[in-house]
Amino acid sequence: MKKALILLAAAAALAVPAFAQIRIMTPVTPQVHQVQPTTSTPLNFDPALDPDRARALISKLQAKNRDLRNQMTVTLSDLQRVRTELDEITRAGGTLVRAQCVSPTLSRRTDGGGEEDCSASGYVCGSVEGTCYRQCTVSTQCAGGFVCDTGANRCVVPPTGD
Repeated sequence: MKKALILLAAAAALAVPAFAQIRIMTPVTPQVHQVQPTTSTPLNFDPALDPDRARALISKLQAKNRDLRNQMTVTLSDLQRVRTELDEITRAGGTLVRAQCVSPTLSRRTDGGGEEDCSASGYVCGSVEGTCYRQCTVSTQCAGGFVCDTGANRCVVPPTGD
């Protein structure tokens, strides 16, 4: 019996602190907390957006996308037109080529307007423009027997070593 009494006292000693930790819960009314946006993370949406305003915004954005697509179509069309024109200007025999080099020193107009011997003025024919160079930065732009005077930017007969 004495043993049972000791066990009962020990159980009571353990139970009292456990009962002391139990709290009686009372219902709490929920509180609404407003989240304030910080400057580092701006809101990407309008929390007050209702369905009608959302539909209106979607329609507005769809219209803007249509306008941008139309602008892109026009821009791509312009780009293609300019590429075609550039090709006709730069390709040998192109319809917009005004002149072309038929030899390293001979330029010929494509409209039948004549030819120019570039070597007569000391230059060679510029392959990109199809016309004779009028000034130089290197001697390869000069015809045989001429060198580039880089100070004057012109092809000259080299001085003799007398």
